Amino acid sequence: MTRKSQPVMAIDVGTHKVCVVIGSVGLAGGVEVLGVGYQASSGLRKGSVVNIHEAFPVIRRAVRQAEEMAETHIDEAMVGVTGRHVKSQNLMTVWEHRDPDVPVSALGLEEVLEQSYMIPIETGQTLLHAIPRSYVLDDQPRIRYPVGMFAQTMQVETHLITGNQSQVSNLVDAVERAGVKVQSLVLEPIASSEAVTTADERELGCVLVDVGGGTSDLAIFKDGSIWHTAVIPIGGDNFTTDLSIGLKTPVQNAETFKVTLGHALPDQVREDDTYQLPYSGSDDMHQVSRRHAAQLLYERAAELVRYTALHIKQANLPAPPAAGVILTGGASTLSGLLDVASERLPGPVRIGYPQGLSGRTEALRGPQFATVTGILMWAARHRKPKQWHEEGLTGLRKLFKRLAASKEPEFILRHPQEFSHNGFHGEAVKANT
Repeated sequence: MTRKSQPVMAIDVGTHKVCVVIGSVGLAGGVEVLGVGYQASSGLRKGSVVNIHEAFPVIRRAVRQAEEMAETHIDEAMVGVTGRHVKSQNLMTVWEHRDPDVPVSALGLEEVLEQSYMIPIETGQTLLHAIPRSYVLDDQPRIRYPVGMFAQTMQVETHLITGNQSQVSNLVDAVERAGVKVQSLVLEPIASSEAVTTADERELGCVLVDVGGGTSDLAIFKDGSIWHTAVIPIGGDNFTTDLSIGLKTPVQNAETFKVTLGHALPDQVREDDTYQLPYSGSDDMHQVSRRHAAQLLYERAAELVRYTALHIKQANLPAPPAAGVILTGGASTLSGLLDVASERLPGPVRIGYPQGLSGRTEALRGPQFATVTGILMWAARHRKPKQWHEEGLTGLRKLFKRLAASKEPEFILRHPQEFSHNGFHGEAVKANT
């Protein structure tokens, strides 16, 4: 019998649904789903809490549903975060004038990485992730793990992700009012990548677009590391609203039409194909053209693809992503969206379905569950994450003490805009050590 660790819980608080998954992690790292909870959202809009009194009871019901199925109780969870308030940047940390006869130590590397937490963050923002993107030892680039290697100068490029302090606090408070401590937070597109992309795709270079209800989350990978993240202000709700306005019908009818009859390629719909829908604010029915509806959906799909192409360009990849684009999320299954993306984006384009889980996965096989399954897999891979509650001032005080006692030379932080190999220019700043 395979031994398993303590169960872990993942929570996805989305615009349309709150999904909770409980899983057990085997010694080999495999994840078995034990319980699933699913509730329609309330008090959320575009990935953010807008009414905490409506949001936390829904989260509590989803948690209890998952616990009942898993026949266990869990006090803490990994929680996904997204929304238009999320921002990202890349930072270069340089360790100069170190002893070239002494190999890089794990402690030395940790101290360099933790410098990323010390840069000035925009007022009102809080740090969510500081993820190493690449290392350079002297003039040798693309080092994967520098510990044990020799160099006089080491550079670390780190991808920093921040979120609005108030909106992050509202999310944490909503979850904790539901009776669950937030163990850690993870940006949702990073989590989704765990479930729907492969190691080979992330190595070759790929783009993940998680098309949710309120927004679309984007993550670009290259050489196995995160390269760029963004939140696109377009989601399935925008497609529905376009139909509601353009077809003069209530939102709920527009949503049903989109799911059952919607198509993003007008040429694939017959000109004489019509459907009966009620007028907004009336029981009177009227006839609408499916081709006209398809034109509305195409225009919004094209806008989403343009945003995606813009972010691929802004990411300054050394080459187009060879593994192409992976669309996932509930709205990614809109008929014709895959074709629109394939026509305009580099490389192959496919729909990403959750993979790599065992157990009670019957309800988690669709793209709409990519985020919560990814959060669970992220939690399994980071079973001893730095506690979100313990970061901030306490962590900085510990770091200051270590640096004060260290005999290593000072670190120099440079914003990535300084480095011309990325096509940027900017200023250098010294760490306050």
